[in-house]
Amino acid sequence: MAVVGAPRAELRKQRIYLYYLPSYSPELNQIEPVFGGIKAHDLPERAYASYDALEEAVDLGFAQAEERLLARTASQPGQAA
Repeated sequence: MAVVGAPRAELRKQRIYLYYLPSYSPELNQIEPVFGGIKAHDLPERAYASYDALEEAVDLGFAQAEERLLARTASQPGQAA
C-alpha cells in the first residue's frame, strides 16, 4: 500500500478517486451477456483453421448479434434504437 499510498493521496487532493474492482466481475459489465450470446450462438466452433477464419467468424457473430438487436428494437415503437 505504501507504493500506491503517496500517489493516491495526491490524486485525492485533485478529486480523483481510484476504485478497485474484482479481477473478473462479469456481473458489473453490461456487455457480458451480449458477448456470452455471441460466444454460445454465433461462434459454435471452438477451433479455427487459421487466424483469418477466426476473425471472419467473430466479425460474422457480431454482425448477427447486431441484426438481432436492431430487429428487437425496431419492433418496439417509441423505444430508442
